[in-house]
Amino acid sequence: MQAENDLILAEIDPLEDDKVLLTELKSVTVLGVSLALGLIGDVLFFHYRPGINVPIYTVIFLLAGAALLVTFQKEISQKNAVFGIPVLIFATLLSVFTAPELVLLNGAAAVGTLFLLVRYVTTRQFIGGHWLSAVMSAVQFGFIGWAEGPLVVLANSAQWFGRVKISQEHAAHFGAVVRGLLLTVPIVVLFGLLLASADAIFGDLLTESMSWLVPDNMDSLIMQGFVVGFFTWVGVMLFKVLLLGQPENPFQEVLLEKRKIMGFRLTMIETSMVLGSVDVLFLVFVLIQAKYLFGGEANITVQGYTYSEYARRGFFELLAVSAMTLALVVALDFYTFRLPTQERLFQGLTFGMVALTVVMLVAAFMRLNLYEDVYGFTRLRVMTQVFMVWLAVLFAVLVADLLYRNKKIFWTGCLVTAVGFVLTLNLMNMDGFIASRNIARFEETGKLDVLYLTTLSDDAIPTVAQLLEKEDALGEQKYQALLAGLGPRLYFLDQDRQERGWLGYHFSKDRAWKALDRYREILAPFIRPTYSQYAF
Repeated sequence: MQAENDLILAEIDPLEDDKVLLTELKSVTVLGVSLALGLIGDVLFFHYRPGINVPIYTVIFLLAGAALLVTFQKEISQKNAVFGIPVLIFATLLSVFTAPELVLLNGAAAVGTLFLLVRYVTTRQFIGGHWLSAVMSAVQFGFIGWAEGPLVVLANSAQWFGRVKISQEHAAHFGAVVRGLLLTVPIVVLFGLLLASADAIFGDLLTESMSWLVPDNMDSLIMQGFVVGFFTWVGVMLFKVLLLGQPENPFQEVLLEKRKIMGFRLTMIETSMVLGSVDVLFLVFVLIQAKYLFGGEANITVQGYTYSEYARRGFFELLAVSAMTLALVVALDFYTFRLPTQERLFQGLTFGMVALTVVMLVAAFMRLNLYEDVYGFTRLRVMTQVFMVWLAVLFAVLVADLLYRNKKIFWTGCLVTAVGFVLTLNLMNMDGFIASRNIARFEETGKLDVLYLTTLSDDAIPTVAQLLEKEDALGEQKYQALLAGLGPRLYFLDQDRQERGWLGYHFSKDRAWKALDRYREILAPFIRPTYSQYAF
């Protein structure tokens, strides 16, 4: 019979739902695809440092996910599939910049948007809804998703393989394949070794192409096993959510009754007292700011403060107040029971608070500008300023949310502002911006912290290297400090260039090396390892 010649399933309970078989088949497919991605990850990363291999692997991962969805005819939400764009952007930026803060932010943004893509690409639901539901879903995935996914996939796969029977004919074919491999591999290896000995170029190519497959020693084999296992585990964890969904949320039904589980509600009396009092406090503060900060230096010096002393205090406190105000408005909006006739009062009080908070953000931004004029630019100060701008944008989104009573507006705004914050720092080239601003300040004031400039990441090196042509302007002491700082950087960039490999190509590293290589003759006496610089 034909059935005897084909792969057949063991006897199945006639009442068993076909969905069980489909679930098991999906699990087997996820396991196989994830293992393939694990091997690809080993090829791309074991012998190469992170560089363009990061976006290459990301593209392969996304294509594999799309292929799984198409194969199993899962519905794809086009509006949520857009999350794939920021995933690719941030993965690519990891191969462009090296500033530690940017690497951390780009990595977090790439992973975060990937989770959003996997979570929502097969549903029409967007990221809107109640904030507690979103938080609980993220916590649930973080705590049990990394273990629950692989365990479910492995269990389902084991059940599927347990059902399978192999016919006699297929067993014979399998045996033939095994015998063919046993004959083919030794012959190919023998001829390959002979040809490699006959031609050095062919030998180098063969060695390089097969180095990932043939480990140098047992330690290398173990490490490769970890690399393959890591990428396989990540693939199983994410693809399980993609095809089989997240585990049921035990809090879901409770969250649907969100106002009932909070234990108490506020009326407009309490809320008006809170908002009104804070509005008055903010108004008094803003009036003082208008007189002493916006009014100019004369008003500050009358009170016994210099501009720099006044600017040095308070911008982080103002930033904290602004962030707390945002949380306060969101909380009061959620907890306050109000009649339709009271909605305008609530909106008026909250809009007044938001407007005064934005003024305080402007004041904090100006204070920080003054501080930078006196003491220079640093990563923390630049990141804080950019954060202030996007926080002001988020306040505008909050106003729109309160006007239209649509939580999707606020949660979408949170995502957009978070992505916008990270992208802005990348577009600025944060370390390059810091270096250029400090050099411009040096040309105006003669003040420059050369040591700090030489500790910035490779992103700043092309800008800092230009100072090597300004020996007279810098003076002997600063110029020698510059040489002593950039010489070791070139040493480590030389080492990195030799070891990185083409799959590990990194745009920032390449630009930094080229910028310093132009001055190799000048830096020659200082090109030596200084391990305080090793991190760069």
